[in-house]
Amino acid sequence: MFRAILLNLVMYLVLTGLSEAAELEIAIVGIKLDQGALMIALFDDEKTFLKEEGRIQEIRVKSKNLEATANFTNLETGTYAVAIYHDENDNGEMDTNMLGIPTEGYGFSNEAQGFMGPPKFKDAAFTLEAPKRKITVKVQY
Repeated sequence: MFRAILLNLVMYLVLTGLSEAAELEIAIVGIKLDQGALMIALFDDEKTFLKEEGRIQEIRVKSKNLEATANFTNLETGTYAVAIYHDENDNGEMDTNMLGIPTEGYGFSNEAQGFMGPPKFKDAAFTLEAPKRKITVKVQY
């Protein structure tokens, strides 16, 4: 009986796939000043990329000596993209000028850049596999 239960469990895991949790570590470079906070958002869908409702997780970190690290844990393996902005004045939003151009630092995974606007999800996307992946995002001002 025990052998039959064990065999069924093994078959279930093989057929459904064993989803192992993954972790993403982000090294943030290019920071110009340590005031304010860095807002890091993680997305997994091109349709909701850069939209508030599309954020899988969001982390707020402070930089020290112009360096910062953010960690996202308990993620499913898959395709993700990261967007960061440096909330220098700590007002909780990305400040822009009259033309809508950011006046605070920002960056995307893969150093993706858009033309006349933000980059597309496919340009910032990367694959996350278990157990861990480390990426670097450069903040541009």
